[in-house]
Amino acid sequence: YLAMEYLEGETLQKRIQRTGRLSEEETVEYGLAISAALEAAHQAGVTHRDLKPDNVMLTRDGPKVFDFGLAHLDERDSPQRTTLDHALAGTVAYLAPEQIEGAPGTPQSDIFALGVLLYEAVSGGTLFQRANPITTARAILNERPDYRSVPAALRPLLRRCLEKRSGRRYQSAGQVHADLERIKSGLPLVQDRAAIRTLVGVGAALLILAAVSWLYARVPASRSKAAPSPAAELYLKGRYYWDKRTPEDLHKAVGYFTQSISANPRYAKAYVGLADSYGLLREFAAMPNSEAWPLALAAARKAVELDDTSAEAHASLAFDLFYGSFDLKGGEREFKRAVKLNPNYAEAHHWYATALMSVGRLSEASDEMERARELDPSSRSIMADQGLMLFYRGLDKKAVELLRQIETAEPAFLSPHRYLADIYFVSDDCQSYLSESRKAAESSKNPVELAIVAEAEKGFAVGGEQGMFESLLRIQETSAGQGRYPAFLVAKTCARMGRRKDALDYLATSYKRREEYVVALPADPAFSSLHAEPAYQNLLTQLGIDTHNRQIALTPAN
Repeated sequence: YLAMEYLEGETLQKRIQRTGRLSEEETVEYGLAISAALEAAHQAGVTHRDLKPDNVMLTRDGPKVFDFGLAHLDERDSPQRTTLDHALAGTVAYLAPEQIEGAPGTPQSDIFALGVLLYEAVSGGTLFQRANPITTARAILNERPDYRSVPAALRPLLRRCLEKRSGRRYQSAGQVHADLERIKSGLPLVQDRAAIRTLVGVGAALLILAAVSWLYARVPASRSKAAPSPAAELYLKGRYYWDKRTPEDLHKAVGYFTQSISANPRYAKAYVGLADSYGLLREFAAMPNSEAWPLALAAARKAVELDDTSAEAHASLAFDLFYGSFDLKGGEREFKRAVKLNPNYAEAHHWYATALMSVGRLSEASDEMERARELDPSSRSIMADQGLMLFYRGLDKKAVELLRQIETAEPAFLSPHRYLADIYFVSDDCQSYLSESRKAAESSKNPVELAIVAEAEKGFAVGGEQGMFESLLRIQETSAGQGRYPAFLVAKTCARMGRRKDALDYLATSYKRREEYVVALPADPAFSSLHAEPAYQNLLTQLGIDTHNRQIALTPAN
């Protein structure tokens, strides 16, 4: 015999089907009981993993969460097996995006399911349920919920529960419970300081989507309802991983874009994705420039050849020309072409802004970056580059504040660590420089960077600031001499140590090696002591940069 508690009442699912949408008050009351039950389970180390209206019983004593049958799956089961089991059970509509991708359930995935449940209760309809599990999963990954049928007081809470990325949701059911109590009391919700959208002062709560959704939002409405082709499906998967910007994910992105091209060799967007991936692999995965730039440039040119009206293709070509070929004039021409073709393409404005920032045209760069942020306020890479721009403009305090906030919200994101290391390097804060350099090296998993940081730490422990710089320069020179480290970064250390001639020699080497860093020479504060040197001015001329009247402008490349 199996003895179980007898629950008398009806499920929340039957209640919704019988009466339609619940009132705001009822939804809040039910949400309080369910979030309290989840918090108790989570504190006991139990994740439900199958929360849905059918698993909530409305009894005389209030709602009861039941059916924990999937909460204790054998740990030897793979994430893929778990997702398949959910799909066969017919509950895909309540899975979090990370579960759809194969990750096991977590308390944050329960919170996503709670958000779906509360949305359906207060709206009276379904949120992500579609004709079959595949289209349902696609909706979870890609689509924005429509909050027009949701009472205004509940919208911020549901938006946060339904964040696509688990780190941006409520981190505990207790937090959900607390905010439901505030709503019940008529109090405004406390803003989440860890959310990137709040860090940069965006007042409204914004749903942060995966790159897949970002692309869908730009497809004309008449076409967005049609099922994507196999090539488009693969492309969208590639964009999702490309947006994560980790070495592993960028390699996954390359794989999906390559498959997309195999499915349709004339699909221009897949070539754009491939170009963009190679453009980032050299930065985030230490892929040699000699390999990355030719591949990126070839893919971008192919994309333009296939679709000359594509803003994405021209923006990718612009990026590769500017940083990979030192064709600054050609790069700016392509950036302008991309912006003209699609004024609402955020990355065109973003990359154009970084190009302008690199050559010191900071006022124009600020305008372009602000436009990019308006178009894609949730983009962490745009926000990080905005922090770097604040540094280049001399607003070190504001730059550090913004980058620190992004770093707190996204610890694995590489750019804030690197940018903060640059700031602390120039401002003589050696301990903070070492700390951020280690975080950057660990994020990139680059063995050369890890070895360099380790030597710098040893030098600092023995000889303080001077010991750090001496140890740093010694291992940097060795690594650069082996072709395993940028000469440009060795030049930075030399400039910081007052070794001007050595700094200029390494900058000349950096230019000969076609290191993309050298394009940012005019704006980088680390080289301010070299501005009057004839060799420095000659290098700018070789790059195609005119500095007459202290106004840096692009000129035709030599």
